[in-house]
Amino acid sequence: MATNGNRTELINPELDNELSEETLKIIPIEDTLDYALYEQADKLSKSFINQNTKKAIDDNYGGTYYDDGDFVFMFKDTSKVVASQAQSIIKNAGLRMKGCIYSYNELMETMDSISNKVVPKLNGFTCIGMDTPNNTVVVQYVEDDPTVIKQLCIEADIKLEMVAFKKISAPILPTSTMYAGKTSYNSTRGSTSSACVGVNGPGGAGFIIQGHDTLVGDSIKPSSSDSTVGSVYSRCQPMITGREADASYVLLNSGHNFSNILDGITSANVMVPGRTFDVYVDLPVYMRARHAYPFNSGKVTLENVHYSWPDRDGNTHNYQGAQANYSAQAGDSGGLVFVYTNLGPIWAGVQSGGGAGYLSVFARATDVVSSLNVSVN
Repeated sequence: MATNGNRTELINPELDNELSEETLKIIPIEDTLDYALYEQADKLSKSFINQNTKKAIDDNYGGTYYDDGDFVFMFKDTSKVVASQAQSIIKNAGLRMKGCIYSYNELMETMDSISNKVVPKLNGFTCIGMDTPNNTVVVQYVEDDPTVIKQLCIEADIKLEMVAFKKISAPILPTSTMYAGKTSYNSTRGSTSSACVGVNGPGGAGFIIQGHDTLVGDSIKPSSSDSTVGSVYSRCQPMITGREADASYVLLNSGHNFSNILDGITSANVMVPGRTFDVYVDLPVYMRARHAYPFNSGKVTLENVHYSWPDRDGNTHNYQGAQANYSAQAGDSGGLVFVYTNLGPIWAGVQSGGGAGYLSVFARATDVVSSLNVSVN
């Protein structure tokens, strides 16, 4: 969750729609994931979570993460899993199990306690996330004294041994095409960001952009000099956690379309329709946006990340997403985050914000789909 922090915006910039020869390079995808393996792992992982409350059904479950081709399932007591159906699936699918100290629910409750009881008493930017492989909650801070943060945690009855404290050099700020991952211009606000992916939604064909500083009814263009192609139809609403995914759905006007072809990639380069890829720590991800062509690459570093920004509607919006270590900058908000599989690129998220030192946050595609009732076309 974030407090304070100056916003970085691009107001009426000159858009660089013509890419240089150096920019127009063709890049191969290095990390290709087996989608069938992911489907089995994701199905099993979700079987441990109540999709309504977002809490684990089994208090023995500690979370799931990706480890260089394998999905690893964490349990407080692995011996209790041996005779279960989960053990059979894990063994037959070639997945892995690992012991842990804290359950998924304990980590989530600790995150909520820090966000609700500690962060409001701090002065600077903070970002709270779950580091599944290390079985800890990470508190990232900029200006605040870590001694003060720890004391506030103690006063809130939070176990310090469950928490890692990490100083970052600068706050994560909003990184605010009609192609996936290219330029989007909000003519109502007068600002440039990026577009994510073409979708079908409640109003018809459209595409996804960021939610922050975006209001329903805003007019969207490919650039400041182009005609309007659509308007914002809806914005993600708070989930049961009280936090929202940073994304909006733009409904295309008649006669306009959106391309999900990712030029600049040597292998299969059309977004796989109708699918999303949920994210796990250490999963290789790619971000494509106004300043990230053909893409910037990295890995997911934290899941269930909490952060907040004041918004154009006069309210502070509390977001929930994931964090990755690819680079991003102002103008990349709304960009496409994807995972590359043997089926091709699959939508994993919407670029939200970035900070110094390859620190980025994005909305999870699964949360966006659930809130906006859309699917990749």
